[in-house]
Amino acid sequence: MNDDEEEHPLAPQTFGVPRPVTNDYVTDLHLGAWLLLLSALIFVIVMCNIVAEAYIGGYATYVVNSDYATLASAVVFLLGTIAFLYVSYPEEFRAQVTWLSKTDPDTMTFDQKYLWGNSFVLMNWLFLIATLLLLVYPVYAYVDGDITALVFGIYILLFAVVLLLQIFWLVASFPHNMQKNGGNGSSMFLDAVCCCSSCHCEQSCKSITSDPLFWRTHLGSDFLVGAWLFLFLSVLLFAISLYEVYTDYTDYLVWLWFISSLFLLLGAALLVFCSYPINAYSRSVWCAITCQKEELFLHPDDAWEEENVYRGGERESLLSQQAIATRERNKRPKK
Repeated sequence: MNDDEEEHPLAPQTFGVPRPVTNDYVTDLHLGAWLLLLSALIFVIVMCNIVAEAYIGGYATYVVNSDYATLASAVVFLLGTIAFLYVSYPEEFRAQVTWLSKTDPDTMTFDQKYLWGNSFVLMNWLFLIATLLLLVYPVYAYVDGDITALVFGIYILLFAVVLLLQIFWLVASFPHNMQKNGGNGSSMFLDAVCCCSSCHCEQSCKSITSDPLFWRTHLGSDFLVGAWLFLFLSVLLFAISLYEVYTDYTDYLVWLWFISSLFLLLGAALLVFCSYPINAYSRSVWCAITCQKEELFLHPDDAWEEENVYRGGERESLLSQQAIATRERNKRPKK
């Protein structure tokens, strides 16, 4: 980093006291973060009730221990949503994007690169720990003989898939990966699936659309791919909660779980929407809900979106990328 560059006061630390978000500065990312936090909080309440019932009712030991593990998973997931809520504040999001755009990954410490260099890394580590805790139930149930080897194998297979997806999202959120491709993030998934030399992969992608910009737009960064996968899992959980409501609509805990999964689905959808660079500071959803005129969030200080450039000329600011993306999109001929 050059001496004439100003180091942001919040970098490289992750936590501080973010400036309160007023009604004028609420972004869709911030709205989605609140929905995810409410979802996690309701699920913690549900698990507290289940643990209390299992403990008072004298359930089998493995059931009680499994419920405790699931409660712990819910609490850790709640902490992850708090980390996400923190970075969703426009002021803090700007601070971390600015730090990422100006900092050479080679100068980062180990914890900055792999542990909590930005709130997205911390969020994904907490989500990963929460996922690992969910493994307690099938292991306990199989050892106790409550489920067969086949059911246990299905549990492990599904768990392995979810775990791999979570690890992929975690790796994509590492600072040095988020800086790749001119600040748009790494594209390992896109390069492996749709841009490889395999004729089968190429034909599979072209069978959906012949527009090469389609895949670059919707799968262009691994973090965006991770957000899509998170949304897919949220849809599955919401479908399960719908089934539970259909089969046992008299249980209030089932309804709480349904509300929790609904908030999770809506929050995940907003996370996907805001993971597109052009929507990072979008307020369209919030303005539609509150009947306001949509205006892009701008920092009250200088025109940082024009000045926040990598001194080597290799990386432009996030808002500059949005302007370029919008300009290129408008240049494309309408069909």
